[in-house]
Amino acid sequence: MNEFAIPVTGISPGSQPVDDDGAELDILQMPSDMNTYTMPEIPEPEEAADLVAAKQVLGKLHAALVDFKVESENIVFDISDFDAGNRNLIDQVLAVGEVSVIFEGAVKFRAQESALAGIWRVEYLDEDGVVLKDTI
Repeated sequence: MNEFAIPVTGISPGSQPVDDDGAELDILQMPSDMNTYTMPEIPEPEEAADLVAAKQVLGKLHAALVDFKVESENIVFDISDFDAGNRNLIDQVLAVGEVSVIFEGAVKFRAQESALAGIWRVEYLDEDGVVLKDTI
C-alpha cells in the first residue's frame, strides 16, 4: 500500500468562497435534543387518599380503554366540577403528549393530547379565556 497525501479541507459556513451570485454555503442545523417517554410522577397512595373523584374517573377511563373497539363512539368524562387537587392528579396521570390544539372559532377550546395517544384533555373557554367546561 502506498501512502500519499490527501489535503483535508473543512467545509462549513464561511469556509467556502462566495459564488458570483452572492450565495453562501448555509448548512441546516440538525436538532440536538430528543424527547423520550418518562413515567408520570404521581403521588403516593396516602397523598391521594382524598382525591376520590379523580381516581373514580381514571378507573372509568381505564375500563373504557379495556373495552374500546375501533367502531366505538368517543367517550367523554366531564371533570368541570373537580377541585384543584383532583384536577392536578388527572394532569399528573395523563401527563402531556406531543400534540396540542388551540381553536378560536365560534367555540373556543384548547386540547392537549395525553402521554397516551388518543386520550385528550379538552378545555372549553369563554371570551376571556376562563374554563367553562373541562373534559377528558
